[in-house]
Amino acid sequence: LSAPLTPPAPVAAGSLGLSAPLTPPAPVAARPLDLGAVARVPGAPARSDAAVETPSFHMQEHSFGGERWLWLLPVVLVLGVIAFVVYHKTAGSVGSSSVAPIALRIAGQGRNVQISWDQNAAPIQTADHAVIKIQDGPATSEIALSSDKLHSGPASYLRRSNDVGFDMTVYTQAGSEVHEYARLVVQESPASAPSSGIESPDASQLRIQRLEYEAQIKQLKEDARKQAARADQLQDVVRILQNRMSVDAGRHSSDADKQSK
Repeated sequence: LSAPLTPPAPVAAGSLGLSAPLTPPAPVAARPLDLGAVARVPGAPARSDAAVETPSFHMQEHSFGGERWLWLLPVVLVLGVIAFVVYHKTAGSVGSSSVAPIALRIAGQGRNVQISWDQNAAPIQTADHAVIKIQDGPATSEIALSSDKLHSGPASYLRRSNDVGFDMTVYTQAGSEVHEYARLVVQESPASAPSSGIESPDASQLRIQRLEYEAQIKQLKEDARKQAARADQLQDVVRILQNRMSVDAGRHSSDADKQSK
C-alpha cells in the first residue's frame, strides 16, 4: 500500500494573480440639512433668519360699511309699505272717479218714498239689472229692478221708520258694478205724530197696509199704461208689415199678368 495523501498547503491569493475580496463600504450616518449651506448656493434666494409667517386668510368687508348701514333696512321697509298703500288708494280713487254716477235721489211724501235716478247715466244705459237694498230701522228688504224698469222710471217704497237707507247696485252688461247710497231721515214734529189715545196700534197697522196697497195699485197702473203703449207700438209695426206684404203681393200679381200676356 502506498502512503496517505497529504492536502496541499493554502496558496496566497496574490501569488495566483487574483485580487483580494471586496469589502462593503461602511454606512454613512444621516446628517441634518444645513439651511445655511443651501443659502450659500449660487443663484439660491437669500434666507431670512426670521420665522416663516403662517399664511392667514381675511374676509374682505363690503364697501357699504357693514353693520353701520343695517339701520337703513327698517326705513326701507316702512317706505315700501307706505308706497304700496298710497298706490292702492290712488288706484281706487281713480277707478271710482272714472265711473259715472247714477244720481240716486230720495224724496219722501208722508210714508211714501220715491226712489229715482238719472235714466240717461251711462251705467243705466248699459245696465242689465239693479238691486236696491233698504235698511228701514231694524228691518231690511230689497227691490229688484229689471233693465226696462231702470229705463222707464222711478220706484216707490213705503217706509216704516224715520231713518231709511237705500243702497243701489247697478249691474252692467259688461259685468261691472256701480254702487250709490242715499239716506232719508225724517224729523216729525209732535203735532204731526199720531197720538196713542186717538189711533190704536191696529188702526195704525191698517193705515200702513192701506198706503202700501195704494202704492202697489199706482205702480200697477203705471205698468199697465206702459204695456198699453208698447202694445200700440207693436200694432203699428204689424200694420206696417201687412201693408208691405199687400204691396209685394200686388207687384207679384201684376208681374204674373204681364208674363201671361
